[in-house]
Amino acid sequence: MLVERHASWVALNNVVGCPNNCIYCFLNEKKSCAPLQVTDAKSAVETLLKSEYYNKDDAICIMPNTDIFATPSNIKQFFLVCSELKKRNIKNLITIITKREINVKNAQIIAAFRQYLNICVYVSYSGLEPDFEKGIRKNNEVEAITSMKNLKSYNIPCIHYWRPLLPQNSDEKTLQQVFDIVKRYCIASCMTGLKLYKNMSCQSYWPEAQKAFDSGINPECFVPKGSFDKIVNLATKNNYHVYVDNVCLMAEIMNKPCSYGIYKTYRCEKYNICSKKQRQICGEFYGFKKPQNIEITEEKSLNDIINIAKIQKAHISGNNKNSTYWQSSFTNKEWLEL
Repeated sequence: MLVERHASWVALNNVVGCPNNCIYCFLNEKKSCAPLQVTDAKSAVETLLKSEYYNKDDAICIMPNTDIFATPSNIKQFFLVCSELKKRNIKNLITIITKREINVKNAQIIAAFRQYLNICVYVSYSGLEPDFEKGIRKNNEVEAITSMKNLKSYNIPCIHYWRPLLPQNSDEKTLQQVFDIVKRYCIASCMTGLKLYKNMSCQSYWPEAQKAFDSGINPECFVPKGSFDKIVNLATKNNYHVYVDNVCLMAEIMNKPCSYGIYKTYRCEKYNICSKKQRQICGEFYGFKKPQNIEITEEKSLNDIINIAKIQKAHISGNNKNSTYWQSSFTNKEWLEL
């Protein structure tokens, strides 16, 4: 769909298909192919603003069904969308995701747009070897690191997507190497494991997770045992912010309470390492009490689930097929450590 509701944001998919060749990719048939422009930027933004999913509070994620900086055409479409959003004086937080290079010129353009649009950039960097992520290196350097450096140089908020955590990048040495880089350039990290779908397979690199999935286990994500705890320890020692819930991270960026019912859960207290100021903001929103739990027992859209959480200031539990690949913690049974 051109406009979708994800757990973290409203997504605008005016381009789909990704030329990156990452073996763990969730895009399935849209991966390892040339990006396809679905519609022009003006029509895309008009459709977005008329959508039932759009509101003035939630973030907008542009082109998450591709890598937004993978091709010159993608980059052009992104900036055209920014121009259309600027014309309409949109004040929502604008997010984009990439693991490719944002060069100096493009960082300068983003910085110029930030005079009118509230743009932040998620840079995906995992520390995995080239056989897991092909085509994302230039001059023997991971392109994502170059992007972080350039974004930092132009004071563009950079968020680190620490994903996916697999057995191959969750040893202490690799986690330390990744952390030593991102703490220099990023304002926070969002960490997650591997989310599997029916037409995916991790048999070649994580057979234990594939076996569990084939047996009917479908958690929020599969995570190597202890990897979240190791990252939390690194962050705590260095006064750095990390999260398992992207909605919590985004609430802090937007300086408002996270209204998804996560407050005072074990995820909140142990794995979302936010600031004292943000704890106060969320505490005041919930009256410093753990939100009531509402169990969803019938099929509802993700948008309806989010609205229930927000309007009733509740924590949502239960199983529901209408989950989403961005931190689907509303309906899947947490993560599973293997």
